[in-house]
Amino acid sequence: MLRSLNIIGCGRVGRALGTLLQRSGSVGKISVLNATPDSSARAAAFVPSATAVGSLTELPPADLWMIATPDSQMAVVVAGLAPLAALHGSPIVFHVSGSSHSGILEPLRARGASIASLHPIRSIADPDLTIRTFGGTACSIEGDAGAVQLLEQLAVAIGACPFEITRDAKLLCHAGHVFASNYLVVVLDLARQLYRHAGVSDASVESFLPAIMRGTVENVVSLGTTAALTGPVVRGEVELLQEQAASIMAFDTGLGEIYSSLAHRALEIAARRGELSGEALERVRRALGE
Repeated sequence: MLRSLNIIGCGRVGRALGTLLQRSGSVGKISVLNATPDSSARAAAFVPSATAVGSLTELPPADLWMIATPDSQMAVVVAGLAPLAALHGSPIVFHVSGSSHSGILEPLRARGASIASLHPIRSIADPDLTIRTFGGTACSIEGDAGAVQLLEQLAVAIGACPFEITRDAKLLCHAGHVFASNYLVVVLDLARQLYRHAGVSDASVESFLPAIMRGTVENVVSLGTTAALTGPVVRGEVELLQEQAASIMAFDTGLGEIYSSLAHRALEIAARRGELSGEALERVRRALGE
């Protein structure tokens, strides 16, 4: 059955998901609303079978309502939707935020809507690229049981791999994504700073850093983090750790503290792996403490 869909905040995520849902045969009529008429028109031109509207009050009744605005605007949108006559017939209203849970939509449940959140776990910088490569993307889903069930079906229809999560776990799950994506970029930027301080040219860095990055990620994917970790901590090289930490501290105290903190976490992985003796682990622990 073709369902109707309203998209509020049809930016990169909304355009990608709206197009995927339409192409999968899951939705038919689509209405989109952005902050300006020009932006709404551009979104409607991108999403197949979409029509641009000029305000919340112009949105027609729909089976599905997707809120894809920035988190900071979501409460305003919810407050604007709550009194609308179009919000009837027990629709499903869901947002696509990674950090907010469905509780922000509670005022709409009072109007008879089922509420949920669906978050595609991937970076969406280019809707065209996302549409072409979306297959296999994990999507976390939480909310009312009926809404979750339907969103799981829709996610599978567009090639995603959905999994359920609780409201309480949503923020921690998103923090995991931040570590796996955003902070990975930060760590690599810190590595570049050390290379430059060591006098290594940018050209040389580009000749070897991509291979390090790819090799590490491939090892983690194939082996898991416990088996993939290499380096001085898991080898128990106390002297090297001390010398390296001192060298970094002399260059940048804050970076030295980050190095020490990450080394402590690496030691936890080393202990989990079980290759170092208890005595060796204690030597490393004392060295890091110093």
